[in-house]
This record gives sequence, structure tokens and C-alpha cells, in this order.
Amino acid sequence: MPAIGAAFFNNFVQAMVAGVSYGDVVQSNTQYVAVSSKNNYISALEGYFNMDSPLFNDPRVRFGNWNGHWYGLREQIATPRHTITYNRLIFEQSGVESPYEAYKRGQWTWSTMIEMGMQTTRDLNGDAIIDQWGLDTWKNSGLPLATIYFLPSNGADAAEFDSNGRLQVTLTTPAAMEAIEFVRSLSSTYNVMPASNKAGEFYQRNLAAMYLGNPQSVTVQLKMDTYGTHGIVSYPVGPRMEGKKMPEGTVGEYFFAVPYNVPESDKKAIARILVDLNAVWNKNIEPYLDTDEYYRDLYKAWDDGTENMEMLIEMGKRQQPLAAAYNSTLYNPITLNLFNDIFLNNLSTASAVDKYKPMIVDAINAMY
Repeated sequence: MPAIGAAFFNNFVQAMVAGVSYGDVVQSNTQYVAVSSKNNYISALEGYFNMDSPLFNDPRVRFGNWNGHWYGLREQIATPRHTITYNRLIFEQSGVESPYEAYKRGQWTWSTMIEMGMQTTRDLNGDAIIDQWGLDTWKNSGLPLATIYFLPSNGADAAEFDSNGRLQVTLTTPAAMEAIEFVRSLSSTYNVMPASNKAGEFYQRNLAAMYLGNPQSVTVQLKMDTYGTHGIVSYPVGPRMEGKKMPEGTVGEYFFAVPYNVPESDKKAIARILVDLNAVWNKNIEPYLDTDEYYRDLYKAWDDGTENMEMLIEMGKRQQPLAAAYNSTLYNPITLNLFNDIFLNNLSTASAVDKYKPMIVDAINAMY
């Protein structure tokens, strides 16, 4: 089963243009849905399934939605994207409750994270230089990427679907602008995080209390964690989401799709195979996405015997496909350039949005 990834997509396109078979089932990615559907590279699947079944109306299963159609079944629930790692020892030594404890109390908010960051940012040797930070992230790219995660924590997104199902740029909404300014304030106002060009080395040396990471970095930390030092928690919520839980996003996820040039007579049988291939439900083809059992098995490599597993189960259950997950190859690089100008080049948020919004609009229009 070929995969449509960065290394394979051009080959797939060449095969489709030439009318050459590329296989009956391909492993595609949300970032290629628009261009693939626009050019008839993959098939819309709604006509091959019983759409009255709740199974195929679950957005965690029915994946690759675009322009009124859907193009695939999800391979499996992904690793939670909006994950913060924290150093339990630093919180204990500082006499500060952990982010997970605040989360369980329903108080895991932006302001709580700032307060914790201020309580754990310290000059350890009295030389007037900060040695231990409240927060750390990847060098240079960390804050731009973290901003994409902070947007939904305030009920925003880089782009969202309107009432007609068309993707629109929403970076200028008050909720989005608040999220961008909040991320900027971590270094510029509250001084709980090193500047982008100096970040990336403190958490790994046990000199930062929290780490705004990605699933890969979190996985590495937890697999290396033989002493239960590292905890995980979802991103805190902003003022427009207080009292709610962070919507767990799915960005660039894989799903099973059927090439457009597969004979029509074969597509129904192939659709059945897709169900059998799919790892989202059990052997009886019954969805069990809301059971702890599914997520315990899915995240078992991360199970360190602490509350981390409970956090992962909660985050896994509330995953949903956020609009910004779609076709990141077309407009997310522009969005990241926008954030790079803000955090690395000190461009004001308003100026950066004015500069890049027309480019994002053009990229989205090219998807239709």
C-alpha cells in the first residue's frame, strides 16, 4: 500500500496524470486532500458506505473531509498534539502545584501557567542571570509552532470553515489576536521563557519547569524517563475558553484513501477492505473510541505508571480535526512565516497579519 507523503506525492501525481495504477488503496494525509480532490487523484467515498451508521459520522473515523465530500477512513487516533511536558521535581522543589493538579481542579488557564512560570523562573546563583526558566521550547521554531497550538486554546484557529463549508482566514479575530499576543508576552512581558533564539536547551538539562513541545519530543522524554520525573498536560485555556477543555487538534494525519482511477466496480469491495484495515475499531467492526481500553493500548509505550496515562486518555478522547489541519502544505508555511516575523524579527502582530493575510487567502483560494 503506497503512502502519499512528501517523498511520494509527486510520484503519485505523475502516475495519476499518466493514468497508471498506483494501487487500490493509498495512505494519504490531510495536507493533500484539497489538491488531490480538486484534480481527481482520490475518490470521494460517501457513496460506498452506509451513511446511517454512527460509525461513519464520527469525525475521528471519517477523515479527509473536503468541500462537501470525504475521502478516507482514519488509520488510527494520533498522538495528542497540544501537549506540555513538565518537570515534577522542579515543581516539588519550588513548592508549586503541578500543571496536572491545576488541570484536575479546572484551573489550568493561561494565567495559571504564567503564575507557575513566574514561580519557577529563578536566578539560582545570585549573578542576576536567569538560570532556570518557567518555560522552554524548541530553538527558533518553538514559539511559531506553539502559537498554532495556542490558537485553539482560546477558541481560535488560523483558518476555519464558514457556514458554507469554505475555509476562511481567521487570524484577525479577537480570539486569534489574543492568542498570538499571549505567546509573545511569555518572553517580552513576563520573562518566563528565553527568547526564541536562545530556547531549546534548558528543559533537557532540568533547567526549565515546562516544555512547549510536540509529540515526538514528549515521547522521547517519557521513554527516557525511568524515574517518573516528567509529567504531561494539555495546553491551558485562554479567557475565551475558560470552563472548557482544550480541543485536541489533529494536524497532518494519515488516512486510507482510494485512487480515483480504480475501476468503479472495485471500489465497493475496496471500501470494505478499508474498514478491515482500519485500526480505529475492534474485530467486530464496532467503534470503541470512547473506551479507556483503546487509548491504554494506543499509548502503552508512554505508560510510566503515573497519571500521564489518564491525561493521555482524556486528550485522546476529545481529539477533533481542526480546520488548520487541512492542507498545511499550502498555507501553514505562510502562517509559520508570519509567526517567525513576530517572534524572531520582532514585527508587530498587526503588521505581520496585514503582511501575510493576502498570501494565506491566495493559498486557500488555490485549494478550490
